[in-house]
Parts: sequence; structure tokens; C-alpha cells
Amino acid sequence: MKGASAAASLRALWAKQDGSGLLLVGAWLLLALLCGAALPLLGVLVPAAFLALGVVLAVFLFSPLALIGSLLGLSFLVVGQLTFFAGVSQAVWLPYLLLVLISVKCLMEAFRPQAAPVRLPTSAPGALLLLFLLVFAASAVVNRVGPLPLLVAAKNYLFPWFLTLLMLQTLVAPEALRRVWLFFLWLVPLQLPFALVQHFVFARLPGASWDAVVGTFGGNFLRGGGSGGMAICVGFGLLLALALRRAGQIGRGLLLTVWLSGLATIALAEVKIFFLMLPVGLVLLLRRELLRHPLRALSGLLGVLLLLGAVGWVYQQVYSETLNRTRTVEGLLDYAFQAESDPYLFNPVTRELSRSGALLMWARYNDLDDHRAWLGHGPAASRESATLGQGGLTRKYPFTLTTSTASTLLWDTGLAGLGALLLVCASAGLVALRLARRRERDGQAWQAATLEAAGVMLLLELPLAFYNRDAIDVPARQVLLAFLLGHVLMCRRGPPGQGDAWPAPRGGDVKPPEPPVSAGARA
Repeated sequence: MKGASAAASLRALWAKQDGSGLLLVGAWLLLALLCGAALPLLGVLVPAAFLALGVVLAVFLFSPLALIGSLLGLSFLVVGQLTFFAGVSQAVWLPYLLLVLISVKCLMEAFRPQAAPVRLPTSAPGALLLLFLLVFAASAVVNRVGPLPLLVAAKNYLFPWFLTLLMLQTLVAPEALRRVWLFFLWLVPLQLPFALVQHFVFARLPGASWDAVVGTFGGNFLRGGGSGGMAICVGFGLLLALALRRAGQIGRGLLLTVWLSGLATIALAEVKIFFLMLPVGLVLLLRRELLRHPLRALSGLLGVLLLLGAVGWVYQQVYSETLNRTRTVEGLLDYAFQAESDPYLFNPVTRELSRSGALLMWARYNDLDDHRAWLGHGPAASRESATLGQGGLTRKYPFTLTTSTASTLLWDTGLAGLGALLLVCASAGLVALRLARRRERDGQAWQAATLEAAGVMLLLELPLAFYNRDAIDVPARQVLLAFLLGHVLMCRRGPPGQGDAWPAPRGGDVKPPEPPVSAGARA
């Protein structure tokens, strides 16, 4: 579909009578000749530059749906392989560079003659997102952040929301995103073969990290990687599969495939958060069943808990050497949460604090009478990097400041920044759950199920913000969060006649819903 869309755009350009098509082809031929002549002198820089130009052109020609699919594939499938197997750590910048190009695409869409006028969001999640961006800007101005730290901070705090803007500005109908939701389902079983190789090969190498099993989420088997992000995305896939199955949108075979492969992947990896995230997510997802049919819902939850217990037992057998305890569930839980029960835990070698200790240290060194407690010390002030944009606070304190999303935001943007982002997730989650009930009553089962899963995941972002910093530092997690918010805001606009209209998807085969028939027309 990407190639067809790009080819159609090229044909439309060629069909113009102003000579722009001939000019474009001539420019590409001239560029190809120049690159061919310079290749013996400049080496690989020439094909790299040529590839970059091709990517820029593709972004401008591709449809919004093709761009969304490209960004998801790059973030969830490509970057991880480049970092884990090829050792190209700079590959994490690729999704952000694509997001910058998407921002240019948004500007182009905004200035098209037939473009709809840009309006500020009126819903609570959109307004709170604008508030978060304003806090980011205010913190940068007040603390006089330099250009380089500001660019690095914008990568984490600003660029991911260009995906949300693209989804809102191009007004893609929610039904046109069906393939994207299926991508999140099939992403779960795709983790299993990678996890098997990483567990039985890389995790057994000398000096391998305890979190060497990362699936397609990348990292380094010696220094660790995105096992936590993998577990969170796998958990989201399980919840999405269950929501779609409840709505009758997928078969039982796909549900079992997703769940069994997801649990097998978790059994091969060290991911303690999964054993808390999934039960809480299931309670949120099945909340109405728990109230209407408590016995049936409790029996289902009991079955899930038994499955989790089996996964925990396998985990104990695999990691019993590191647990140094009896092979019991009590020993596993004690090992998993012992460090977090001590807010004064500090490792002088790694400079690590416990998650609660990171918050305690922020409160200890920041006075509420100081504006920096509310607006932070400036974007990227807490960043630890040996190459680019290292924050000034990292040399001031002997402990790390980036233990979690919450602690990082507190140091960078203060209480206002952390509060705004948490309110974005909370309000968007509640709006999604309310919209899901409306879509269910209207007979829109697929949209109701996806909104239900999105709402649960957005609410789970609240405790996850205190677990790790993936929501502001890992491309896959940031793209997922921006996509979920964009989907909720799109659905919040409503079908034709109830808000902003949905145009037909570009190049898609899904039609927007028909407008409701008025009482007068029925008569």
C-alpha cells in the first residue's frame, strides 16, 4: 500500500501541466549522477545521504496511515535489532528523526489549500497535553537551557506527540486503524522466537546481564536492555486480545496464540512488573463483569492467576541461582520487592536508588518555596550521557536522578510537569472508557474494544510512571503512548453530525460510519 500510495502521488505530480513532474525526475537523475561520481571519493557517505533524501521524499509522499505503520515498524521491530544484534546504539534516534519529518508533514498538511482549519483541542486530555508542553517551554526559558540540551530534551518530551498531531490533523477514521491494532496483537507472539534465542544463547554468555531477554525491544546483552518495556507491551497485547475477544472481533485461536506466547516470553525474561501490571489491568478491563457476574468473573481471574503462578514457578526454576532463596512464590515476591521497600537503599557503585528513594531524595533537595520545585531545573538537567547533552545536575549529586519517569520529570520539569503528564494519562483513560461504553451501545464493537484496551493501558501508565522511565526515554513506549492518546482524541471527535467529520481514509478500504438518520428523515 505504501508503494501504491507513493506511485499515485508521483503520477499525480507528473500529470501536472506546470512541468513539476519533469523537474522532479530531472532533479533525481542529476542527484544520482552526482552521487555516482562522488562515490569513489567520499565512500559510504554518499549512499547514506542518498538514502536520507529518499526517506524524506517518501515521508512527504506517503499517506498518514503509511507513516503511522512505518513509525510503528521502525520503533518496535527495527531499532531493537540494530541495537541488540548489530550494536548500533545510535539507532534509537531513528524514530525521533522520522517524527521530525512527520512534524514537517503536519505543517504541509496544515497549509494545504483544502485543509481544515487548525483548532485547539477542547477535550481535557488535549488541553492537559498543551499544558504539559507549556510547562516544558516555561522550564526551558526560566532555567535558560542551552540549544543542545534543549534539543535532546525535545527528543523525549516533544517529538513523540507529533504522532498524536498527525492522527488528529489528518482526521483518519478510527476504523482505518484496524491493521495497526492487529499489529499490536501479532507483536506479542513475535517476541517469543527472539526471547528463546536471547535466553538460551546470549543470556548464557560470560558477563551477560540479568535482563538480556528483551525480545524485539533492543538493548545490550552485557548492559541490559528493554525487558521492562517488552513486558509492558506484551501485557498490553494480552489485554487488547481479551478485549477484542469479548467483543467477538477475533477468534479463540488468535486469543490463545497471543496469551500462550506472551506468557511463555515472560517466563523467559526477568520482568517482575508484569506480575502486578496484568492482574491490575484485568481488574480494570473486567470491572463491569466483576459487578454484574462476580462468580463468573472471579473464576476467570482465578484461572489467569493460576497461569501467572505457573509462569512464576518456571521463573523461579530458571533464576533460582540469583534468587538465593527457596523456590517458593513467597521467596520470589520477597526478592522482587525487597529493594523497593527500603527508601534509603543506595548503591555507591552504580549510583542507583530505590524507586521510592528517588522520590524521597528529590523532596529532600527541593524546597517548595523555590520555583524549581514546580518548574524543575530545566529539560535534560537530569540526563546522564557520556556523549551528548549531559545534564548539569548529574555532576552535583552522587546518586542517579533518572530512576523512573516520575523522578526524571520532577528534576527536569518539577511538580507541574509530572502532574500535567499524569493528568493527561488519567483523563484520556477515563474518556476512553466512557467512549467505549457509548460505542458498545451504538453497536461499534471493534472501536469499543480498542477504546477499552486503550483506556486501561492509559490508566496503567500512572503507576508505571513510578516503575521505570520508558514513557519518556524508550521510542517504542513513547510511540505507543502517543498513538493511544491520538486514538482516544480521534474517537472523542465523534462521527459525522456529532463533531468533526471523518473523511474517507486515504488509500484504505474502510469507510467511515454513516451519519445518523434524523427522525424527520425516518418519517
